[in-house]
Amino acid sequence: MSAGRHRQARHPVRVPSHYHARMQCSDFALTAISLRRSHPKAPSLDVLDLAMQGSEGVSVDLSATWLAPGSPFGQVLAAALDRGMTPGEWATWSRPPADTVLRAALLVIWRDTVLRAFIARYSLT
Repeated sequence: MSAGRHRQARHPVRVPSHYHARMQCSDFALTAISLRRSHPKAPSLDVLDLAMQGSEGVSVDLSATWLAPGSPFGQVLAAALDRGMTPGEWATWSRPPADTVLRAALLVIWRDTVLRAFIARYSLT
């Protein structure tokens, strides 16, 4: 493996099959979703840090649906990295039937704050 390339960690995770049908998640996202469900009282940032172990520096497509605020992984990100809105608020106001102008504005905020913090914390590309 070259010095500039990192391999994603593989974690055995049981995630309901309907997640796979709707999203193509990275292993770390599936791990975070599973950990959040199995340890609901654990601090969200600890869950995310544990799921991201070994995934630092990987490349992610920021337009992927599994990174959206209302997705299961987006809910983990919101709980761990956002202080302005709750995960439930993100889920409610970032998708229909919420106003389209509001949704567009929130998605800009999502990319500029939550996804930027996610990328910086784990050195993602």
